Amino acid sequence: MISNLVKRLLLLSCLLAPLLAADSLRFDISREMGFTGRGESVQVFVPADWPSGGPEVWIHFHGSADTVGQVWRELRQPRLLVVVQRGSYTSSYSRYFEAGNTAQTFLEDLADAMAKKGIAIDTRITRYWLSSFEVGYTAIRGFLRSPAIYARTAMVVLADGLHANSRPVLLQEQMSSFVRYARDAKDRQKTMVISYSEFDPQIYASTTKTANHIINELQISRRAVDKTDSIGHRTTEVIEGQLTILGYAGAEHEDHLKHFEGIRLLMLTGLTISLNP
Repeated sequence: MISNLVKRLLLLSCLLAPLLAADSLRFDISREMGFTGRGESVQVFVPADWPSGGPEVWIHFHGSADTVGQVWRELRQPRLLVVVQRGSYTSSYSRYFEAGNTAQTFLEDLADAMAKKGIAIDTRITRYWLSSFEVGYTAIRGFLRSPAIYARTAMVVLADGLHANSRPVLLQEQMSSFVRYARDAKDRQKTMVISYSEFDPQIYASTTKTANHIINELQISRRAVDKTDSIGHRTTEVIEGQLTILGYAGAEHEDHLKHFEGIRLLMLTGLTISLNP
C-alpha cells in the first residue's frame, strides 16, 4: 500500500508542475472598483480555461500582486485570483470591509467589473479562498462576519498578520470570527493555515498573542519542532483536523516579511490539507 506520506508527495508534485506559457490573463480593475487612492489596487488573474460562472475564487489582501500571482501560477490553480491593496494601514481595510455590507458589495462590484471583461463570476454559488498578509486580516474579518460569505469560504490563510486590540474585551470580540473559523477547521468543516513570528508591534496584540488566543480558546496544544523552510526557523506547530498553526523564530521586520515571501508554502499547506484530509 502507498503510505500517506508518499500520497502527499505525489500530490505536491502535481501541484508544483510548471504552468504552460500564456496560460492566464491579468486585468487591472482598480478604477472600476473605486480603488483609486494611493496604494490602492485590484488585480485579477484568470486561468485560460476559467469556466463561465466558475466555482472558486481566491482573494488575497495586502502584498505584491506579482508575488501572489507567481504563487498562483506555480500552484496551477484553476481558481480565479484577486489581489487587493487598500493602502498600508489596518484602518484602511477596516473602514472599507467592516462598515455595513461592504464585503458583499465588494463581491458584487467584482462580479460586475469582470462581467465587463467577459469573465463570469456567479456570486451566489462561488466558494472563496481568503488569504492575507500584515494588515489585510481586517478585510478577512469583515468577510467572515457575513454569514453568507462565511458559509462559502472554504479556506483562510493568514501570513503573520492576525492582530487585535490588546485589551482583553476588545481582543475577544475582534478574534471571535477567527476563533469560530479555526474551530470549524479543527472539526474538518473548513481549512485554515496561520503563521506567526516573534515580531511584537507592542501597541496591539502580536501574531503570537492572537495565535495563543486561538489555541487556548480551542483547548488544543502545540508541539515544539526544529525545522527550517522557506519562511525560516519553525519552532512550534499545531495540526488539528484541517487547522494548522505554525510558529517561527525571528523578531525583526525582515523575519516578518519572510512570511509573505513564503506564502507559497502556506497556500500549499492549505491545499494539501483540503485535498487530502
